[in-house]
Amino acid sequence: MVSLLQEVVDAGGTTAIQGIVPTDYFDAIITGAGETTCCFVAIAPKDMIAGLQYVRHSANLPPNVGSIATFALLGATQRGIGAMLFKATLQEAASIGFIEIDATIRADNTSGLAYYSKLGFSDFEVSRDVPLADGKRVDRISKRLTL
Repeated sequence: MVSLLQEVVDAGGTTAIQGIVPTDYFDAIITGAGETTCCFVAIAPKDMIAGLQYVRHSANLPPNVGSIATFALLGATQRGIGAMLFKATLQEAASIGFIEIDATIRADNTSGLAYYSKLGFSDFEVSRDVPLADGKRVDRISKRLTL
């Protein structure tokens, strides 16, 4: 999972995460250590992870609103992986008590914005000129889906 995310980070332009992804990045997400989470992966032939999606609590959101993230293996986008993952994520997020899901996406990530819109997320707010780790500033668009 870390390798997939690192490839996405290295490609740039779609995630606010920059630099080296820590090897323990997914530990708390998988175990739910101290927070409400759910995580699903799509497995491709030869046991490769083709995509992953998680929803977790975020200190920046109310306790009943989950923050979602979706990552797909480079070259595997637009093959239905995200939609498949979302079916499982949506059901699990509701069962663990989230009433809304927030997707906050870089404004320059047009494919990410389109993906979440296609799933039924609506624009909620825009955070202007948010700095990335490298100093680049980019707007972030928050979309919400009521469960």
